[in-house]
Amino acid sequence: MSIDLHTQLKNLRLYGIADTWAEIQAEAPQRQQALSPELLLSQLVNAEVTDRYARSLRYQLKVAKFPIHRDLTALMGCLQAMIVNSDQTSSSASVRVIGSAF
Repeated sequence: MSIDLHTQLKNLRLYGIADTWAEIQAEAPQRQQALSPELLLSQLVNAEVTDRYARSLRYQLKVAKFPIHRDLTALMGCLQAMIVNSDQTSSSASVRVIGSAF
């Protein structure tokens, strides 16, 4: 693939198309028959839609700032704390409900 074409696609922010075009060009010598223009365009557009959706999800997860657990020990400690808090909340809520019934 022409480096110029790849650069132009990247400059247009068509990252999915640029990557898929490189894959299609790499597979071209192995292909028995050429792709029809409609099929080629369909593959490129689908790749761009998929890439944009994946980028959107990555951005949303990054902005949401979900906690990232670096190791299994920290994750287990966090989960145990959540379970203990959940048990305490549900037992105190049931005590309040039972107490208010009398």
